[in-house]
Amino acid sequence: MIIEEYATTDIVLASCLKYSGYNLSRIQTQGKRGIFYFYEVEKEFLENFDKNLVSVEPIKFHSILKQLNIAVRRQVDIGGSS
Repeated sequence: MIIEEYATTDIVLASCLKYSGYNLSRIQTQGKRGIFYFYEVEKEFLENFDKNLVSVEPIKFHSILKQLNIAVRRQVDIGGSS
């Protein structure tokens, strides 16, 4: 099942989604937190994430995590860029 637009405040999940190629449509800031919006997320991916079945390459993942943190702090919309 595909979720047309998926929103999360979990930056680690957002980083995993972006790492896995899902399109980040926008980041909305709420205080010091970000709400990350993604297009067409597979429900199976989210279930696998919850079961700790998603793996990433650490250096690339850390780079994405830093990019999202900076975007939230600067309140910058980075859109779908990888």
